[in-house]
Amino acid sequence: MAANESEILKRFRDIVANVLANPNADGWVRLLELLRKAEKDKRVKSSPGASEFLELTIELASDALTASTAEQAIEPLNHAMPLAIIGEAFRKGRKVNTGSPIRKAIARELAKDYTLKPRELWAILESKPPKGWDFDGEGRDGRIWVTGRKPMGYPRFSAVCKEEKDKLDT
Repeated sequence: MAANESEILKRFRDIVANVLANPNADGWVRLLELLRKAEKDKRVKSSPGASEFLELTIELASDALTASTAEQAIEPLNHAMPLAIIGEAFRKGRKVNTGSPIRKAIARELAKDYTLKPRELWAILESKPPKGWDFDGEGRDGRIWVTGRKPMGYPRFSAVCKEEKDKLDT
């Protein structure tokens, strides 16, 4: 038997031992049996929301075979909930007529001098970037970084400059 297979077998045996050691395991197994029967129910199948919720419940119940309490069983959700709550605020996207700090800075500079070219705007913003944003490189090879987001390359920067100029034309 390969080393990897023996390690998997050992982990499996450890899991089985933990399940068998749990006095509540029989209840969790029965719950899983009932949930599996619900998967075949036509009314549950016909509801996408109910089907998704059932999948989540089965996943939680499967992970709960060693849990003593419901609180322990839902512990995996506790880590996800703050992220879900925060994420809900961003689900619909950015509010209308609001832009990133870079877009706002470009619009502000163009309002002062409409004739500025993207390369000139880059130099101006690089000398005093919006808070939390870092410019790296020059012109076509440059990138604008902000913590936790993908960088904005020069081609996108140039396109945003054009978009903001077009707004001033109208």
